[in-house]
Amino acid sequence: MRKPVDSLTIARIVRRAADAYAMRAENERLHAEIARANRRLERENAYLRRRIRASEENHGILGESAQLKDALQILHQVQRGEATVHICGETGTGKELVARAIHDGSRRSKASFVPQNCAGMTESLLESTLFGHVKGAFTGADRDRPGLFQAAHGGTLFLEEIAELPMAVQAGLLRVVQAGEVKPVGASRPTKVDVRLVSATHKDLRQEVEEGRFRADLYFRLVVIDLTLPPLRDRVGDVPILARHFLDQLCERLGGDIPGFSPEAMEALERYAWPGNVRELRNEIERLTVLAEPGEKLRKDLLSPRIRDAAHSSVRAWPRAAEPSAVVPDGLSYDEAMEALQRRLVESALAEESGVVSRAAARLGMERTRLAKLRRRLGL
Repeated sequence: MRKPVDSLTIARIVRRAADAYAMRAENERLHAEIARANRRLERENAYLRRRIRASEENHGILGESAQLKDALQILHQVQRGEATVHICGETGTGKELVARAIHDGSRRSKASFVPQNCAGMTESLLESTLFGHVKGAFTGADRDRPGLFQAAHGGTLFLEEIAELPMAVQAGLLRVVQAGEVKPVGASRPTKVDVRLVSATHKDLRQEVEEGRFRADLYFRLVVIDLTLPPLRDRVGDVPILARHFLDQLCERLGGDIPGFSPEAMEALERYAWPGNVRELRNEIERLTVLAEPGEKLRKDLLSPRIRDAAHSSVRAWPRAAEPSAVVPDGLSYDEAMEALQRRLVESALAEESGVVSRAAARLGMERTRLAKLRRRLGL
């Protein structure tokens, strides 16, 4: 540089250097943005491929566990028929998803699928909702209103939490199932309906019959085919599959850029008992996507405290494959060993809770009705 120094020349040099620096920074930013976009596209493509494959094979029901595959095999068989189906499973196990899959795979798929939760409704409201009413049937009935059976004509009606139906409504439902006709409230004549009925409950419906809260004749009409959905705690191997699916789904919807889970976070998710089942898992993943930093894997410290605490607890620490002799006797078949293990766990829980079934069920992470059913099967 020639002397004396010209201030305009210095300003020009500094400006060029600043422009070069800004351009380099912008290039780096664009490169990082393109990399993030490529990762997001790869993830979305993988997600779409999985979703299409799952939708084609299992109508969007994801999982590789033996328990779920058994349920899916029954599902595929009942899709071809017309028999009434009863789905039993804890809250959050996906009963409505399975009911929709039954409908979508049946000859009724082009007609309506009508879901209705029977819990928390009064007897009169349930009667009007299910069977409809005519004008003047009661105060406020200013016009004829068809019920859900008419709305589902030619299709499928899904009644969730059917164990909550009052006895009077159960009698009306039995008439529909037996005769294929519905009588709206206040009507003088019944109306023919063609509906496939799928019901569900988280309760043991047979026990409800034994205790006089559910009609036996209706039970045998509804439970022609019984399909039981396993709780998520019995599908531990499915937790990573579902967690990844929900993460991809949420990132696609919200536009996030989260590459996955840290090994510690995934281990904690697998150790947790998931009393709220698949629904609780999805809610947790949605919470994580809100708290996570873009471009970083989901860390264990972002998990809800109850899930982090479960990872440090020995309650869910099951014996490893190398230690079967500490739990069940040697020389047993797989089924015999599993039954022996179940018996050992149930007996231990009952002993530790002084025979109080509800507390023993809580210790085992299951509902009281499920423990009662298991005790009957084991002869305890």
